[in-house]
Order: sequence, then structure tokens, then C-alpha cells
Amino acid sequence: MKSELTIVNEGRFPVLSYVELSTCWRRGLRNGNWHRLGLMEKIFYRAAVLYTKIESKITSNRIVAQLKCIAQKLGTTISKRILEAGMERARVIFTKFEEKAVFEWAPQLKTWLMDARYIFWLGLNSQPPYNSQIAQ
Repeated sequence: MKSELTIVNEGRFPVLSYVELSTCWRRGLRNGNWHRLGLMEKIFYRAAVLYTKIESKITSNRIVAQLKCIAQKLGTTISKRILEAGMERARVIFTKFEEKAVFEWAPQLKTWLMDARYIFWLGLNSQPPYNSQIAQ
């Protein structure tokens, strides 16, 4: 399943349908991200879902962009957040080690910093367990 909305271009305008919005909404309910949205985001998204149920599509560029942003929040999973944290940590480590010339005497570190499993491990261990920054 996709984690984002598929925006169909009808002519030159992006279009969102009821099926796409409701699928994303249900996915957000299942993975718990619906409860992380703010009140106004929830109201706006539900209004858009109800509107598309009646009118069949949304064509406004501005509204489609806002809904796409909310849909990305709904589709995010914990593993994606962990990988993003790991990638950020790997970038910081890579630049620091490159500046200090650590890769000259420890070239294996460069391959570790490009390994997906090591990046995931960095993401898991980048924040202390009491800090809820990963879960947001």
C-alpha cells in the first residue's frame, strides 16, 4: 500500500478523490497517526473527505497541497521515523569523521554508515528512551 496520496492531474489541475482520501484516513487510524494530528488538521481532513464523498473530487491546488501534507503525516510509520533519525545521525557522523580523517585509518566505518541495518540501529539508539522525539 502507498503511504502518500496519488494526485491525478486532470488537465493542468491536481485532483483528489474520495477513495484516495478515505484510504489514507483509514491507514492513519490503523497506525495511530490520526491521534497525533492537531484538532484543525483533523477537522480540515474530515471536511475534505466528506466534501469529496458528495462532490467526488477536489481540484484546488492550495487545498490539495495542504491535504497532501496531512496525508504524509498519516502515512508515516514508526520504522520510517526511526530510519529518518538514523539517516540524520549517519549524516552528522559522516561529516564529522570526514573532517577528522577517521576514514583513512578506519575505512570500514564508511560502509557501515551506508548499511541500512546500521542506519536503523543508529535511529533506534539516537534518542534516549524517555525522549519522545522519535514517536512524534
